[in-house]
Amino acid sequence: MNAPSSSEQTANGPLGLNRAVVLPGIVVFVFALVVRWLYLTALQETPYFDFLLVDAQWHDQWAWDWARGEWSMGDKAFFRAPLYPFWLSRLYQVFGHDLLAVRIVEMVVGGFTCLLIGGSAYRIAGKAAFWVAGIMAALYGPMIFFGAELLIPNLLLFLLSLWFFLSLGKSSKSQLLAALCLGLAIVARPNALALLPVALFLAHRLSDGARFRWAQVLGIALLPALFVTGLNMKAEGNFVFVASQGGVNFAAGNHDFATGRSVELPGFESIANWGEFLERSKSLAESREGRELTSGEISRHWFGQGLSWLTANPGKAVVLYGKKLYFLFHAHETANNRDLYFQRPGPLKFLLFSGGQFSFPWGVVFPLAVFGLISFWKRDSRIKLLGLWVLLYGFSLLPFFISGRFRMGMVPALILLASLGFLELWKRPHPLKLVIPVLVFLVVNSSFLNARVSNRGQELTKLGALYLEQGNFIEGLKALEEAVTLEPNDVSTNYLLGDAYLDRGRFDLARVHFERLVSQRTNDARVYFSLGVCYLATENFDLATRAFEAAAELQPEDAATWINLGAAREGQGEFAAAVDAYKRGLMINPRAEIGYMRLALLWSSRGLYENAVFTLTEAVQNIQNSYPLRAELTKALIATGDYVLAQEQIDMALHMNPEDPEGLAMQEWLSKELAKRKPGDQ
Repeated sequence: MNAPSSSEQTANGPLGLNRAVVLPGIVVFVFALVVRWLYLTALQETPYFDFLLVDAQWHDQWAWDWARGEWSMGDKAFFRAPLYPFWLSRLYQVFGHDLLAVRIVEMVVGGFTCLLIGGSAYRIAGKAAFWVAGIMAALYGPMIFFGAELLIPNLLLFLLSLWFFLSLGKSSKSQLLAALCLGLAIVARPNALALLPVALFLAHRLSDGARFRWAQVLGIALLPALFVTGLNMKAEGNFVFVASQGGVNFAAGNHDFATGRSVELPGFESIANWGEFLERSKSLAESREGRELTSGEISRHWFGQGLSWLTANPGKAVVLYGKKLYFLFHAHETANNRDLYFQRPGPLKFLLFSGGQFSFPWGVVFPLAVFGLISFWKRDSRIKLLGLWVLLYGFSLLPFFISGRFRMGMVPALILLASLGFLELWKRPHPLKLVIPVLVFLVVNSSFLNARVSNRGQELTKLGALYLEQGNFIEGLKALEEAVTLEPNDVSTNYLLGDAYLDRGRFDLARVHFERLVSQRTNDARVYFSLGVCYLATENFDLATRAFEAAAELQPEDAATWINLGAAREGQGEFAAAVDAYKRGLMINPRAEIGYMRLALLWSSRGLYENAVFTLTEAVQNIQNSYPLRAELTKALIATGDYVLAQEQIDMALHMNPEDPEGLAMQEWLSKELAKRKPGDQ
């Protein structure tokens, strides 16, 4: 291994590198920026740029609140590790809520990560390794993808790469700064805590002529996490190490229905965002414990759930953890939030793909990394530490669940090892040397256990939802209709299509999707309500009545349900039942304008104008600035012959809407009628 000599190490340029690699460093950095810029410009043409999903949406909301001085966590401990939202909030303070500016900064951070990985390779194996590792990192598809997603990996990889690069330095200052970087990484992703043994072994070398003390590295590495834990104690008076999410994530990875690669925890179905996930974890834990719980107690409850399952099902646990281990090292990037392979604009079309018997880039980088680890195992103790990094970080994920995003913390070490493996094959080629990487290639690119699971229908649903949110109705419907052909009974897809058609008055099409949902979600009042609206709009009053009655039974305190039930019963000719439903709705919501209007019109249609006047008088008392209600009250008063009060009402109505032709006509007619009357006449 052609590691740089001690004299080369002292001739330092930027980042403590030999001046001979300054120009290659600039080339690698600029190249990484160009690739990321090409991807970013291509991403701008998709709805994923402006509309964020799940974790990214949570980070954005949390960071923006934080940047404006608002604290969305209240008096609770952190549910998720706070470093990335804090970092994002600082960017928002500088650039405002500008997603492009923030992504450009993230792009630059990603470029520095590539430079640091190259720098570590140089310190281990010299200039050639710098080139290979730097270019490999610049072209590593998942790094490019996550660098534009407002997610943790981009910052995490920078911190881990900087930690390892500084750890390879000889001075005490370098070691202490390295420990601080690892400490910050722990506050970004607590799994980085598993790398403490690697940090301690790296620090256990001669530094400035004296043995470096492990306690210093350990203390500094734990300091950021202890600080955040202190904030949790201050907020809630309860011990929560960094974040309370670990308990429920552990339960999600250890139960009868766990797949090993997603959150499929019973009781967490139909979760739309992280806010709902947090609330559901809290409400379920408290209902089981029978009391209100702190964040720490909630986390411990879920840890207990997972541990109980493990101890009660050792055989199932062994099988499950075997699956997780396979998914951990498999070449396919398991989706979390959205599929990395679904829409890959720009350079990712060539840098990130999975299909057949091959997934890139993990499917190539990992076999090379294994070969590099074996080839250099005895040549340099630091190579063993890179292998330990991969194992410790990877095994820290096994108690939870595996996804491509979560295992990104292993990538810098894998790229460093892969660069060494590549150089070994390049400089000393021999057919027998290919045996190991080829065998590993076949294993990690295999197709056992449905490892390449990819739900195109689900991804189309997410894309369709984003298009609709963007206002692109045509593309949104196109994506959703394709999704529903793949999965006709998918709840989210049918909800989105039903709502989209309902909002645009296409009731027959909306009805199809809500009818599908009824058979799946028999306790969902919203489905029955939406279906009732479809039937009501198409004048199928019998079915509308049944739908609204079902919704009212499930959600009896919803005023809109009762008012629409009144309209359906009115359509059936059930006068008394319609009146009762309208009154029930108005009792729940005394400011429901449409309820008053419908009830008044029903009275008037039966010639009961006094009742209409009574209803509308109550209405304008509760909703004083409603032109339609006062105009309708004017008509009812005219029908009862009370022209004086009628003129008062139309005058007040026209004060709110002075240009309304119908109101002006009534006002003129009333003026003429009142002028004909003798003094003292009503």
